[in-house]
Amino acid sequence: MRSDDLRRKIRSSSAQTTSEFAGVFMIFFLVIFFPLLDMAAMGALWGTGMLLNSETARQVSFVANRGITGAAEKTAVSDPVTERKTRADALTAAWAGTGFCQFLKMDTKSINHTITVSTVGTGSNPDEYVHVKTNLVANPFLNIPFPVEVPGLNKSMTFTYAQERLIEQ
Repeated sequence: MRSDDLRRKIRSSSAQTTSEFAGVFMIFFLVIFFPLLDMAAMGALWGTGMLLNSETARQVSFVANRGITGAAEKTAVSDPVTERKTRADALTAAWAGTGFCQFLKMDTKSINHTITVSTVGTGSNPDEYVHVKTNLVANPFLNIPFPVEVPGLNKSMTFTYAQERLIEQ
């Protein structure tokens, strides 16, 4: 009789553990796994946005302020401000068309570049720098229903990048 009671007790505790595991497993996925996956996607998006800003600064630094592009290209440009904006927009469109950005649901409407030029030094050949500031509004990869709004999980998040480069002469 004692062995039957012991067997019954072992069976009932294992069934209880199985039913509790299902509830804990669901909470694990909702509270830990999916938000962690969403934050990893935001980190990847931040990295690609940094790459976009760096490459944009590189491309617009080839347009000299005096209306002639860098030494590598040797072509005249009538309006350097328009040429810089055109290059930044073309690079942004190419970036948004990549598979990674499409996977992260990025488009060109959520990206804004501000390009300014500054001159450092005096004399006949001062140094000119181009400053590129990029604002990128990132939407969450997965929209997770939390009772409060958390940027990156159920609310968009804005990344701001800034870089300066010497204008190629």
